[in-house]
Amino acid sequence: MTLALAEQEQKMPSLEELRPAFRWVVIPKNSELDPPEELDDAYGWISKKSLLVSSLEDLKILRHVQYRIPFKLDGPPRQGTPPVGVGARSTRRSNTSSSAGF
Repeated sequence: MTLALAEQEQKMPSLEELRPAFRWVVIPKNSELDPPEELDDAYGWISKKSLLVSSLEDLKILRHVQYRIPFKLDGPPRQGTPPVGVGARSTRRSNTSSSAGF
């Protein structure tokens, strides 16, 4: 989902570079520190391309983020997570059976 809140472009760092940078960014104690040298490029990209939370007012962005929620950073969806928009089926049955039994 975090990657869904960043502008996508051709010249973005690889996922292998972004994963540790995203992990480093979310640790509160790191907020006042400069990133480690090996994360400089990915951290710089994240800093420049991250969208503001207010951008979720745009339905296109919001739907993209909702779609990305079940996905891990390496791509596949988490196990047991239904796709967005797929809810539990209603277990109520309509009472429209005929006297013939169907």
